[in-house]
Amino acid sequence: MNIALLNGESATADDMRALALSNYGHFTSMQVRGRAVQGLEFHVARPFRAKSYRFVRPLPQGKLVGTFPLFHYRRQAQLAGCDDALFVAGDGNVIEGSVWNLGFGDGDGVGWPEGPALRGTCERLLQDGLAELGVPQQ
Repeated sequence: MNIALLNGESATADDMRALALSNYGHFTSMQVRGRAVQGLEFHVARPFRAKSYRFVRPLPQGKLVGTFPLFHYRRQAQLAGCDDALFVAGDGNVIEGSVWNLGFGDGDGVGWPEGPALRGTCERLLQDGLAELGVPQQ
């Protein structure tokens, strides 16, 4: 079964055509069977380099349509030979990526960045799953 969704809704061929022709954006494609992501180890093992920028999104508690700065910094990072942009608040704390959240694992637990960032759905799902497993988080 093939399912194409755009922002959680069924996508039409016209929706997909517009995205394919713009050649600028972000998408995730995974196959899920038995509540598991097929090939997850390859997603996790992918080499990744981020370039940091001092940037805090306006009104970070909401997902807004004004994404130009996110993609601008991502593009700048790519032009500098990196995969994506990593955002750092004015106090020097890492807060989030351009269209992704991050956590830091040390083998004993996970630390989540604090600061003005859009807390993502995947981050919350990971936090819930780690809590169920008894993995310490801060």
